[in-house]
Amino acid sequence: MRLGLAIGCVVLAACAAPPSDGGLWARTAVQQELAIGRVSDDERVAAAHAQELRIADETLSSEEQRLQTALQGCPGPRTPLAVSQASTLRDSVRVRVGDDAARSARVAQQALGDWYLRRAAATGAVEQCGRARQAMDGTLRAGSEAAVLTQLGQSVVSRHLAYPGDTTSGDAPIAALVEYALGWTDTVAAPAPLPEHLATVYGGSLQTFSTLPDSLRGRTPQDVVDDLAPASPQWEPDALLLALQVR
Repeated sequence: MRLGLAIGCVVLAACAAPPSDGGLWARTAVQQELAIGRVSDDERVAAAHAQELRIADETLSSEEQRLQTALQGCPGPRTPLAVSQASTLRDSVRVRVGDDAARSARVAQQALGDWYLRRAAATGAVEQCGRARQAMDGTLRAGSEAAVLTQLGQSVVSRHLAYPGDTTSGDAPIAALVEYALGWTDTVAAPAPLPEHLATVYGGSLQTFSTLPDSLRGRTPQDVVDDLAPASPQWEPDALLLALQVR
């Protein structure tokens, strides 16, 4: 972004009338253009990536402050469980940080803490506040329930099920997320819970092709997500919840 601003400044300067000392002004403009031209493609990419990480860090810090404030008043007034309003923010961070393990872990911790805080507000259960604290501290132990996700099978999310158009596969989840969120594709077919996440956060209709595994029956979907989410840090708990509810 800074590079773009620098280029813009040079272009604007070139279009303006030169001051009285026109020779000095012309030499300065040329020097600026030459300096920009000496920046390699790798350096441009590195600068852009560094800026993306700065934005991601600012977003994470702001969300951490919001969650810590909510934790201080947990469980708070009774509030029906609803989709997190921070889902799109976390998605933007996931896209920006890519395979940065430390930042990705922080996103997952915040998503999990957000879930337990909302569960606490919905149920009044103080133990959910403890789970939220552990989630944000990174000390919540994950079970072995993640294997259950493979039993949920494929799903399809589409803004127009009758006219799905070209279907994007979920082989690259982040790429599919970006394409669907920006409207570059109207349909994504992928293993659960990616289509459920897209439907929950960005809208669309779902098609599922499997039923709920017997091992998950007998409990509410919310209780299942309480146990499943720590073992599935790459997914928003709200996506897991919808994946269970529609089967």
